[in-house]
Amino acid sequence: MDCNSQFELWKGQVQKLKSSMSSLSETEPKNVLQHFFLQAAETELKGELESVKNLMKKIICSAIEYAPLLQGDIRQKSVQIVKMFIDDPILDDISLADVRNIIVFDVYKQCHITIDTYFERYSSPPGEADQAEIYSRIAHGSAKASAEKTELLTSILLYMQVVKRFFTIYGIITDDPSVQISGHTLNWLGAIWAEHVTHKSLSDLIWELFLDLWYYENSLF
Repeated sequence: MDCNSQFELWKGQVQKLKSSMSSLSETEPKNVLQHFFLQAAETELKGELESVKNLMKKIICSAIEYAPLLQGDIRQKSVQIVKMFIDDPILDDISLADVRNIIVFDVYKQCHITIDTYFERYSSPPGEADQAEIYSRIAHGSAKASAEKTELLTSILLYMQVVKRFFTIYGIITDDPSVQISGHTLNWLGAIWAEHVTHKSLSDLIWELFLDLWYYENSLF
């Protein structure tokens, strides 16, 4: 199944979820959400270690529990959830090439799609001054993360992506007009990143994941 077909499948399943939550008035909404998202996690993570699966399920359950209480945009809400479970600094120990390598590896692993590894570094990053300063500091050079830091980086990016998708779907269910959906916001893991590269660029995806890391490291929550 190609990325676009996967996106259409996700859209259909989310609409069914929304209808179920409306029609099952005597069922606790949290239970309906847990069933949906934990099933998706089982499908996506079937090849992963049990420790990865178990932590993912805990993160998903926390996102469901706290979703009505959190403020901010999708990224800010997601950071608050992920930092309940992981809170180790990462930006001083990586370069953008490490982020690129994780994207390339995961897209191939999940979708069997090979991505050109070349990407343009932004000379004037499209963010705030402190974001641009850190981006520029880690933009150049080859990958430098140790095995331990690569594992941490992979975990942060993976869990952020899953929680961002959760809050995208939660926004659809709650009719949040600010939520925009596309193949690179609502899809299976791997396909989300593959679609982003196809319809925007690898450089843009790296910037977006850098912002995930920046908010993770600088969140005051």
